[in-house]
Amino acid sequence: STRKLNPRPILIVEDNPVNQEVMTESLAQLGYSVHVVENGQLALDALAAREYPLVFMDCQMPVLDGYKAATELRRRESGRFHVPIVAVTAHAFEGEREKVLAAGMDDYIVKPIKQAALREALERWWPGSNSTEVEPPTGPEDSEDRPVTGAPLTPSEHVVRIFLRSAPAQLDAIE
Repeated sequence: STRKLNPRPILIVEDNPVNQEVMTESLAQLGYSVHVVENGQLALDALAAREYPLVFMDCQMPVLDGYKAATELRRRESGRFHVPIVAVTAHAFEGEREKVLAAGMDDYIVKPIKQAALREALERWWPGSNSTEVEPPTGPEDSEDRPVTGAPLTPSEHVVRIFLRSAPAQLDAIE
């Protein structure tokens, strides 16, 4: 029997295409599907349209950053459904924890994003963790279920391709 990704997608709010791909691929390997948006305003729109069990929110983004988006989301929730928000930040210093909590976020993980950190956050914040979760795909027995259409890219090859596509524009912006 083919095992599927959890049908309830996690909302990823991240403007960097490489980070988007790393998180999407890491979460897929853990058995979770995702919905990706590029900024805090699009996150608020997505959260107004449907409920997500969990949000990974980048802090530094254009249009509306993660701190302001989280603050506005908590204002809109006003005591109703509370979606767990895990901040994704480039800053590991002590003041960052207070800053993300003050904005209404529940937790944070530090870039570069590691699958182990995503797993720990999922174990802490996914609703009803350790109950009837869909098992993530593991082991060679799954490979027989997949259609054979050329050699698929490994996750790291895919991330490198996205990096090579997005890096020139980022370098231009820095200059």
